[in-house]
Amino acid sequence: GNEYLNYQDDWYVLDHGFEDDPEQGFVLIYYRGQNDAWAGYGGGTLYTRSKTISPEVLERVREATAKANVPYDKYWKVTDNTCAAEGDPAKLRTIYAEKLLEQAEMGFEEQLTLLARTTMNKVDQEEKLIVDAAKRLEKKTEKFVREEVNASEKAIEDSELAFEAPIRKLKEFFKPRR
Repeated sequence: GNEYLNYQDDWYVLDHGFEDDPEQGFVLIYYRGQNDAWAGYGGGTLYTRSKTISPEVLERVREATAKANVPYDKYWKVTDNTCAAEGDPAKLRTIYAEKLLEQAEMGFEEQLTLLARTTMNKVDQEEKLIVDAAKRLEKKTEKFVREEVNASEKAIEDSELAFEAPIRKLKEFFKPRR
């Protein structure tokens, strides 16, 4: 399924038989359905344990698909499901090992790429945190300096007033009187 599409499928066992016979046993499955993006899809599969389909089974499959209105010769195709021997087992193991190594290398490259991206994202996050902290520190420093300057100016004013008061009194005292 898919969380974005609503599906409605109907599955049918069109026919089955000879379950106890490894050469003849089969199950014929057909499905059809629709979702929000596609109305009227369908398909089917003939499951067997045999490499080939006997004429008897094929005839039953043709009859079952015709009854379901999906004629075999029009909608179905035969695929080759045989597993042909490739030859020397040692050579096959070597080919398999090479493919595994190739997949591991690709997986390693993907992991390195993911690690690099994650690292860059972390660096970007840390850099943003450092810049934000520096801005906060700058604002606090500016506030501290403003407060110190204001306090110093106030102290200077108070000192000036304290110094001027006795001088004013002396001036008053020595002021000629009329």
